[in-house]
Amino acid sequence: MATREGVSLLFCVALCFLPLEAREAVEGREFMVAFMQHNAHESYSPLEQNLFLYISNPGTNTVNVRVEFYDLDTQPTIDLDIAPEATQTVTLIETLMLQGATKHGKSVHVISDYVIQVQAIYELSQQRKSYGGTGVLPMTSLTKDYVAATHCERRYCVLLVLATEDGAEVKVKLRVGPGDDGGGLPHYNNQTYEDGDEITDSLNRGESMQVLCYRCDLTGSWINSSKVVAVFSGGDFTRVSHLGP
Repeated sequence: MATREGVSLLFCVALCFLPLEAREAVEGREFMVAFMQHNAHESYSPLEQNLFLYISNPGTNTVNVRVEFYDLDTQPTIDLDIAPEATQTVTLIETLMLQGATKHGKSVHVISDYVIQVQAIYELSQQRKSYGGTGVLPMTSLTKDYVAATHCERRYCVLLVLATEDGAEVKVKLRVGPGDDGGGLPHYNNQTYEDGDEITDSLNRGESMQVLCYRCDLTGSWINSSKVVAVFSGGDFTRVSHLGP
């Protein structure tokens, strides 16, 4: 429990001390997020894996929040009332975790009547102490063009593009560099790609495309879409050997 509280505190401190312009970039009334593949998804039981949303109300009014889900009938809509300057934790079903280099339909949509902040967190049991997370940008901070930053220490680099509108024509111009131990090539929909290749797909609202690359670096890959999209990138496993001096 101490470890998870430490992670929560880290997010809180980071958000509380952001300049006003930066805070406005992470606060909004509508968010969309999908959970990228994690290396433990296949290795451990669903009971050991947990997905959370931390939803914070930075204002002085109680906010009404609705959490909706795409392509997931087993997870009902969640309605929340969050008091001023409070945070609520929403526990999500484990099958929201995306698996494989292909098009997916599972994602999360968060709507509020006042501005909020949203963080998405993955936890692999308190005993194993493995975590991943991101501060989710509101829809007003999203765009059609991105450059990816990834890091691959041991396993996969992951690049995930999530459509916020129907009819998004997405292009990913790959830049592929070696990982720490060399590595393979990116793949998507049972096809392998090389540095300089372009991956294209059509996405509707709530759909995503997940590109994987084993022990190679996708930093510098360019994402362009005809409609506004959210992009998540990183590694599915990175180890921090110790904290502090």
